Amino acid sequence: MAEIPPLDGLHGHRSLDPVSVRTEIAGRIINQIDRLRRRLAARQGDLRRANQAIDDAAIAKSLVGWPDKDQRGRDTIVVAGCRGTEDGDETLSLDPQRTLQQNIDRIFRRARRYRKAQKKIAELVASDQNRLEGLVAQLNLVQAGTDETVVAGLLEQWTPKEGTKQADSKSRSEKLPVTVRQFLSKGGIRILVGRSATENQLLTFSIANGLDLWLHAYRLTGSHVVIRMSRRKDLDHELLLDAANLALYFSKARRTGEGEVVYTRIKHVRRPKRGRPGEVMISNEKIFRVRIDAKRIDRLLGRADRAHDA
Repeated sequence: MAEIPPLDGLHGHRSLDPVSVRTEIAGRIINQIDRLRRRLAARQGDLRRANQAIDDAAIAKSLVGWPDKDQRGRDTIVVAGCRGTEDGDETLSLDPQRTLQQNIDRIFRRARRYRKAQKKIAELVASDQNRLEGLVAQLNLVQAGTDETVVAGLLEQWTPKEGTKQADSKSRSEKLPVTVRQFLSKGGIRILVGRSATENQLLTFSIANGLDLWLHAYRLTGSHVVIRMSRRKDLDHELLLDAANLALYFSKARRTGEGEVVYTRIKHVRRPKRGRPGEVMISNEKIFRVRIDAKRIDRLLGRADRAHDA
């Protein structure tokens, strides 16, 4: 059974019994979940408004040839059959102080503005949903306390360090559970690899950021692999090969010495409803074939210890 690390900084106590420790950490995670849910609800509202604005513009196109567009005083207008079906009547809300033409122009302007933001809002919603699922998974692990090794890593991750609140926040976001494998690429970039289905889920949905790159042996059981990419715009080919080799090495492809690797951004990785730990659904993925390079693997395994100290 893994030893629970001492939790300096929890209400001034240097150490607490395991139950008190889990209660304290669970409270921190619950607070984070509550904040994230409020932010997610606001972004979902923005996305609904964006979708509605675009739908309104599609309906307003039917009004281009409408008569008496200079008249004011309308607060609604019913457009019949604009969806091309018998029950396709739609009602548009209008500003009675404006003419119909002014209302149409206003609807089009609003749609153009929201159309530019719609994709970004949708990505933020998806990112928040992934983050929320990860936090809930963390909370369940802490409250259940069944996997002491993973729980110990989570406790370390959520333990505040000495210094400012900003430093504490950075410490929580960058500290990794003790069991996550870490490797350094030839260029010194950190590559993270899960050890189990539970840790794969933790790595993908709690530790990784939306812009990080996610890799996996295609259609094979294996580890989730994450390249830290948050502050990197370009993906170096050698870095990708390092991560792909690790994905194959820590999978059933190790037996054959080669295989296909799939990769995409973390923001395009979702957890299926009622899925088992480690199961994912992905989109915007790319697939390429790789032969395991023994020298590359030896270099990466040789730098693993230094990655933990970096």
